[in-house]
Amino acid sequence: LTYIKAPPGATSVGQRTILAQYPFTIGRKDAALTINDISVSRLHAKITMDQRNNTYWFEDLNSSNGSYLNGVKINAGQAVQISNGSQLRLGPNVEFQFEII
Repeated sequence: LTYIKAPPGATSVGQRTILAQYPFTIGRKDAALTINDISVSRLHAKITMDQRNNTYWFEDLNSSNGSYLNGVKINAGQAVQISNGSQLRLGPNVEFQFEII
């Protein structure tokens, strides 16, 4: 994950985070990737990998401010397939680009 948009003081644009395990959780607390921003829920979203067919999935975990895939809001609890270059946004302040390396 490469930050495209980052909350002030939390991290910087261009910073990368390697997903070392799946499921990979993202949130303000108790997550594999913690982001200290009020718009990010404690457990906001997760990324999973289906090893059988090498696909990746992004799911909003009932967050307060929602999650977006390529600018489109996704339904909470419904995993959506992501691919290399997908843009993932958590609330209004945090956005990543998903990259397969």
